[in-house]
Amino acid sequence: MPLQTWATAHWPDGSLKWTAYAAAVRTPPQLAAGPADLARAEVFGGLFAPVDRSRPAEARIEDRLALLSDCHKGQVEQRRWYRFWGYGDIMHTYDGDRHQWRYDIGGYAWDNSGLPG
Repeated sequence: MPLQTWATAHWPDGSLKWTAYAAAVRTPPQLAAGPADLARAEVFGGLFAPVDRSRPAEARIEDRLALLSDCHKGQVEQRRWYRFWGYGDIMHTYDGDRHQWRYDIGGYAWDNSGLPG
């Protein structure tokens, strides 16, 4: 862990917010590039593009992806699923007749793609 220092205007006293310093040490800021910068730099070999909702078809696709991702994340949280690497495997097929996920039928088990991350 790197050493962190702060310059204060006066000697620390009761008015100093030690909890703010402690929070800064626990969660240090991290530099991250935005989607447009990632696309421009072709960091994924040109296979990545920022979300584009300029046309109705693309907006529908993005909305559907967001819906599925949110659903998957919600199921992981609700059912406390865990995966090998990222702690949250996704069950991808729901059986409406039986009102449960098709984890017990071949070919319907887990989506190990890590879709929602």
